[in-house]
Amino acid sequence: MPTPRRNHTIALITTLVAAVASSATTHENKPERLEWLQDAGFGMFVHWSMDSQLGCVISHSMAGASDDYLERFIHELPKTFNPKHFDADELAVLAKLAGMQYVVLTTKHHSGFCMWDTATTDFSIMHTPYGRDIVAQYVEALRRQGLGVGFYYSPEDFYYLHTHGIMVSRKGPGSDPMEHPDYVEYIRAQVRELMTNYGPVDVVFFDGRGAEPAKELTSLLSDLASAESFDLKTRALSEEALSLAIELFFRERARLGPEPAAALEKFLRAHLTKIATRDLGLTKPPNFDKISRSKKGK
Repeated sequence: MPTPRRNHTIALITTLVAAVASSATTHENKPERLEWLQDAGFGMFVHWSMDSQLGCVISHSMAGASDDYLERFIHELPKTFNPKHFDADELAVLAKLAGMQYVVLTTKHHSGFCMWDTATTDFSIMHTPYGRDIVAQYVEALRRQGLGVGFYYSPEDFYYLHTHGIMVSRKGPGSDPMEHPDYVEYIRAQVRELMTNYGPVDVVFFDGRGAEPAKELTSLLSDLASAESFDLKTRALSEEALSLAIELFFRERARLGPEPAAALEKFLRAHLTKIATRDLGLTKPPNFDKISRSKKGK
């Protein structure tokens, strides 16, 4: 029969795991962040991309276009994209002088062209004559002025559709990212880069279908980034308690999905190891891999 102490231990760890896991299923705006945005009031939306060269609305010329047009759009336009006069500091100073509190940059519009240094595709700013990370410059400049950092991101990706033999459309057959597991993982990989490579992000604007997995991952990563804020009053926990926490994780991982589960595993490895060695005074941390193998085998 479980002892009161064991029940207390399980309750504490269940709270910890649930706090992290809940972010994988709660995708509404956090009240405190919504209040911050409403109080900020005045902000700037910077909306441009590689096809600004065409002098028309970005991305939408791809929808319903011929294969010839799409091939030229994807392979020729990047060769002439060189925004050498872009000055992130000038932009940030202008926003500050105008009384703005935050700025939102289009990191990727529906075309699929990425304005940051991404490992997910060659269709990016790094494969142009410019060859520099626009997002990194933007983030650093805003922080120098004390402005909130915002990202716009489109889960819908015309480049992905075209290169996978799907008609480029926002509503046509097969165009919904949620119909394609590989498409969803592609979105997750890009969102993970944006939410982990540039420090804290104050505003995120998802535009289009396929936003749910992006919101899910963003919420989880946001909570993990501030994991120190969790109430980790664990001095009374034993090594058995640490094992129980990991066991609870393996019960939850199927519900979380592969990407959030991997993030949560990273959290447990880092923070439970720290608890074991610093707070509990164990001579060595619990063998996470051994526990992992035993739980996976059950």
